[in-house]
Amino acid sequence: IHLISIVRRKIDKFVMSQDRIHFPPEKFQSLLKNRKVG
Repeated sequence: IHLISIVRRKIDKFVMSQDRIHFPPEKFQSLLKNRKVG
């Protein structure tokens, strides 16, 4: 099981369902980096 792929899929769903204005790409990128490190 690839945890990163599952997390990425969930994030993709979240981003698609949420408004881009409420969740800026910069914050998304930092979150992705934090997930990769931690």
